[in-house]
Amino acid sequence: FSPPLRSTSAVARHPDALSPLTSCVNEAYALHGTSVRSALCIAREDFRVDLAGSGAGTMYGPGCYLAESCTKADEHAKDEPGSCYEGVFAMLLSRVCMGKFYYTSQRDDLARSTVATGVFDSTFGDRQRSAGTFRELVVYNTDQVYSEYILMYERVYRQDIEAGALTPLMVRPCPMELPLYWRNFHRDIRRADQGFSYKIRVRKTTLQLLQRLASESLRSSGRWHVSSAWRLENSRTWAPYLAFKTSLRTRISSASSSFSARCRAANAEALDGEGSSEPLRAAAPRFRLDQPDGEGAAPAEGEGETKREAETCTVEEPPPRGVAKAEEEVKVNAEEDWLPSGVGKALFADHLEEELTERLLWHGTCRESADSIAMHGFHIPRRNNVENGNRFGKGIYFAESLDKSLTYASTEFEGKEARVVLLCRVACGRSFCTEELEDSHAHERALEAGLDSVLALPGVAVAAAADSIAGLGTGLGELEVVALCEEQIYPEYILELSRGPPPDCASGSKARGSSCNAAAQPEKAAAWLLPPPEPPPTHPTTAP
Repeated sequence: FSPPLRSTSAVARHPDALSPLTSCVNEAYALHGTSVRSALCIAREDFRVDLAGSGAGTMYGPGCYLAESCTKADEHAKDEPGSCYEGVFAMLLSRVCMGKFYYTSQRDDLARSTVATGVFDSTFGDRQRSAGTFRELVVYNTDQVYSEYILMYERVYRQDIEAGALTPLMVRPCPMELPLYWRNFHRDIRRADQGFSYKIRVRKTTLQLLQRLASESLRSSGRWHVSSAWRLENSRTWAPYLAFKTSLRTRISSASSSFSARCRAANAEALDGEGSSEPLRAAAPRFRLDQPDGEGAAPAEGEGETKREAETCTVEEPPPRGVAKAEEEVKVNAEEDWLPSGVGKALFADHLEEELTERLLWHGTCRESADSIAMHGFHIPRRNNVENGNRFGKGIYFAESLDKSLTYASTEFEGKEARVVLLCRVACGRSFCTEELEDSHAHERALEAGLDSVLALPGVAVAAAADSIAGLGTGLGELEVVALCEEQIYPEYILELSRGPPPDCASGSKARGSSCNAAAQPEKAAAWLLPPPEPPPTHPTTAP
């Protein structure tokens, strides 16, 4: 390339992020402007030359177009008005192997035909020389390009910089419609034909994280171990959860003094570990694979059952790879083998929105109810004759203590002593706090105050008088969260716990936070496919 591409010098300056290029085959870094969702699809499934020109024409014939200038790439970038990606654009930073390229400084619609003769491998369009604009790199075989980074950005104009508006934009979290560690992270849940419903057996590295999380939430880490775990990816239950978070974000940003200052202050103290000797350990989960064992924080509890009949369809033998569900573009190789090992795939604090008080909490249940919740989501009974879940009013109960959640879990599964718990995302929002041992009207007072949940700290005042929290296991000091509507919950993991230390551990109890777990079991490529969901709702729904 003459002169050299602008990215060439960047490779030398940043060897930690950009790998060396092979100059003898004219390998280069270049940019491709697109929308966020299209960038995610390309990262997951590669470029599609058959769609070339659908966005901005084809100056050099149908192919994969890249630019050396981010300004040129930005011309083709798009946002998605009306979605969480409104005002957010994307570029792919890709490695492209140009080989022997066909050079032209003019528009040439037949450039692809010229390359197809076999004399050339690609096209290098130098409009900078003829028109003073930009240089473009075009390949016609997707094997010649590899997308290495997705850059998500907002456009900032000169007047914004001069007004000092850039700094707040730099610290604002990047919105993601679906978690990036999900198998279906690239799908558009607004489209009925892209709905998905998966129950995915996690790989052993994720099982390690879940075991560490469970150990931190247990008073005696050697009593139980995570024997199996599944991640739930269900667009039908995720869509209303996402809509609730969007609504909650708007309400919090425009909050006024009409909300109870006492409740807000009490909520902040409890979640920060102030004002009680048993803070919500799940309030700031900081689990990362690069942390030493024992560091981090842990999520929490459960109470209350769904009354819906389970409709989960279990596939005993995983279907072959590449098989698609009818009328649903979902492959059935649902194991996590596509994720790189050594990467913290879930449970990172980065995936939770602190401003919404989004937390990971435990909910104990039975196998049948867990499968029903996985399919339909939670259901708050409208009647008062429920077995559990009225201590602090109507709602779905969660706990920060896994011990407490296990008391509500079934005690036998498939002929062996095992218990099933759900690890759920809960957008707690602003909470009404109560320190009473029982307060069946707490949910009513929370709703009257315009709050989103109940934070129960039973016996804190009693325990403070005794200078300690006594009676653990009897309800004293065991923090609970009561969600007041079904849409503020997303059940993300089903865990099966068995008694005793993990089978691969030496006899005896391990220290809390130990990574000793069932990870030594051979990785199972079992795929579990739930029945196809109905079209995902675009707004929060209310269960019947």
